[in-house]
Amino acid sequence: QNTQFNLHQNKMAGRKQFLQQLGLMAGAFSANSLFNQLHAEEVSSANSRVKHLSPISVASDEDYWSVIQQAYTLSPQIINLNNGGVSPSPKVVQEAVERYNKISNEGPSYYMWRILDQGREPLRENLASLAGCDVEEIAINRNATEALNTIIFGLDLKRGDEVIGARLDYPNMMSAWKQREAREGIVYKQLSFNFPIENDDEIVAAYENAITPKTKIIHVTHIVNWVGQIMPVRKICDMAHRHGIEVIDGAPLPDGWVGKVWGMDQGIRLHHETTAPEWLLLTDADIHHSHDSVRMLVADALARGVALNSRMARLRCASLAERLLIPSFVLFFFLLYPLRWANRAGSRTASAAGGCILVRADALAAAGGMNTMRGALIDDLSVARMIKRGAGLPTRLALSRERVTSARAYDDLGSVWHMVRRSAFTQLRRSWPLLIAVLVVLTIMFAGSVVALIAGIVGVASGEGAAAWWALGLGAAGW
Repeated sequence: QNTQFNLHQNKMAGRKQFLQQLGLMAGAFSANSLFNQLHAEEVSSANSRVKHLSPISVASDEDYWSVIQQAYTLSPQIINLNNGGVSPSPKVVQEAVERYNKISNEGPSYYMWRILDQGREPLRENLASLAGCDVEEIAINRNATEALNTIIFGLDLKRGDEVIGARLDYPNMMSAWKQREAREGIVYKQLSFNFPIENDDEIVAAYENAITPKTKIIHVTHIVNWVGQIMPVRKICDMAHRHGIEVIDGAPLPDGWVGKVWGMDQGIRLHHETTAPEWLLLTDADIHHSHDSVRMLVADALARGVALNSRMARLRCASLAERLLIPSFVLFFFLLYPLRWANRAGSRTASAAGGCILVRADALAAAGGMNTMRGALIDDLSVARMIKRGAGLPTRLALSRERVTSARAYDDLGSVWHMVRRSAFTQLRRSWPLLIAVLVVLTIMFAGSVVALIAGIVGVASGEGAAAWWALGLGAAGW
């Protein structure tokens, strides 16, 4: 069955890891963001006091949780038990929202776009550091509903495809599936349960009985907010595996791994266990492929006898920042990794573009797999080097014009700089001296010939002799 099982499962770290990460928040954010300095110190101190305790002991430590409680403004007149559907914000968050709202209204176009907007990417970087993942894996949403709706409406489903859910799923999620049912003709099945149910097998059987060859999605709410029922997610996954349904269940990020590489490793291992594919396509979520893109990639790889066939996507050039800097970035990339060198079998230069990499599965395995490059921030170049140098197999990189395009937008200079810092600057080992040296060489290459040409013309006209003719000749040759 060519079916796919997508499961939304909330994964929580162990209690001790949670407390350690909570303590890190004191240093991960500025005094004007999530925690003010005073309360951050209190939280850090409280975490230090209980870090050696067992989870059960921490759960019953009223002194510890009183420190956490001080961050909120809940009314003492009521006992709030509903933290699932709607949750209270900490006091400092409330104050920050009010403060930034007032600032924004003092001059919307100035403060919103020139001041507050500049803090967005640093915030994503801090959140990524806190979560232990790559910054590109962080998407800031207003709430969990918006995040799930983004996923639900982005899944590739066709008329007749079936989605299995339950009548006690979260209402907005049910509404999203019903909208897709009405608009696109998918089939949305909703199971009825008489909760609470202590027998996990009864729940698993209900989902299993609803599966058909057209089942594409099983939407499971891990903890049902209406009644507190904890769904047997692991058992539902195991059941889906027995039916040959693909299950992608994101495991926690191990030490030493970069988030994107860990995600690719999980997907690759999953496919090796189920389908044993001959080729693997490594691509990004914001890359658009034409209908024949993959077929042409495979055909080209077979015709040329290469183990890795990559395409640099046609980058977006709509905003002023993109038109100004993106062509220069592409030129800089190809100056560092000339296509003729990268595509020559005997050359040590290896290059690929992470938006679209087709690689032979056995070649990747022979090179050591993703574990070999588990800490690589520049994953595309690392894959190419593994294949070409590690496995000794030919690779190919080309520039795509139409079949592979990027939808990622860089609307201002800051976003372009972030991309350059994450890719080109990282490739230069984040070394300022090395960057300066490269810039000097580029300046000599491009500006030197012009200066020499002008100096030569002036020198010849002035009768300066052989030196002027040499300058004129070198300048003309460089030009």
